[in-house]
Amino acid sequence: MKRLVLRFTVALLAFGFGLAIDHIVVAPVQKPRTVWKLEPVLAQPVAACPAATPVPLPAATPAQYLLFDYNPVKFNPRGTYYPLTPLPDEFAEFELFEIASDAYAGKGTGSAIVQIRTNHFQNATFMLITEKRVFFFAAQRSDAQFEYRFEGEFLSNPARLTDTRKPAVRGILTKMRDGQTVAERVVSFEVQYLGC
Repeated sequence: MKRLVLRFTVALLAFGFGLAIDHIVVAPVQKPRTVWKLEPVLAQPVAACPAATPVPLPAATPAQYLLFDYNPVKFNPRGTYYPLTPLPDEFAEFELFEIASDAYAGKGTGSAIVQIRTNHFQNATFMLITEKRVFFFAAQRSDAQFEYRFEGEFLSNPARLTDTRKPAVRGILTKMRDGQTVAERVVSFEVQYLGC
């Protein structure tokens, strides 16, 4: 027992001696740490050549916010949605919208686009789909002059109405330019099979 107490005492003295040396000799030699404060830096465009003509950069693709809140086992909104009747002249360039939805881990996922008659398309930057409602917003692009918003309701499960020429969804289609409403109309859409 005396040996154990002696060893423990020697260990404590060695530890205390090492700690004292560290605080007296090593600590004053170390420089204090520099704390860097990070601030955002906004880059200013600098002309590469004063005589060069500036070229506009392509518009960045806006982020997509897609919310799917339905049971994909019971409900399938996947399809290409065409207006059932011809649209008025204010919507002459609007052709269709598509919902490409799939089930992943028991939840709905996917994407959506709006296509205009010049074969250009605009991604839906915001979309909400439930078993009853559909809402999307397709932002303006550099090659398309207008933004489109649709707020509607599913009249039945679109999977049951595919290629039947019956209305699958009905709601308000809004055409905008720079956030200002240009035209608005209640529209019914039929759904056709979207391959893949």
